[in-house]
Amino acid sequence: MAFDLADVQDQVVVEHPSDPSVKFTCRRSDPHMLTKLYRANKITRRTRKGTEEDVDAGKFQEDQWVRTVISWEGVLMSKKALDCTEENKRMIFKKAHNLAAYVLNELQRIEDEEMEYQEKN
Repeated sequence: MAFDLADVQDQVVVEHPSDPSVKFTCRRSDPHMLTKLYRANKITRRTRKGTEEDVDAGKFQEDQWVRTVISWEGVLMSKKALDCTEENKRMIFKKAHNLAAYVLNELQRIEDEEMEYQEKN
């Protein structure tokens, strides 16, 4: 079986683990975007040995969440649909971090499975 680029979708839908009516439409991972986010979240710390560069992992993951999620369905606040804006994405990341982490991990799992399938065929 040949690899058909037309079969690759630009977006992936991730369902909430316990409520399939809640869905997050996500951009596929983009190595260039991830590199950009990595660089944007570098921090330099002074140590006794000099300075060290590291990445603020929490901020990196928050920025990845904001950049990756395009839209959602079934996300409510006070029983009203919550618009998918950058501000609301950041609020969800802070108030429901486990959900945001689940969506990002599930997206990665889906992409990994697709890659394995493509490599086998």
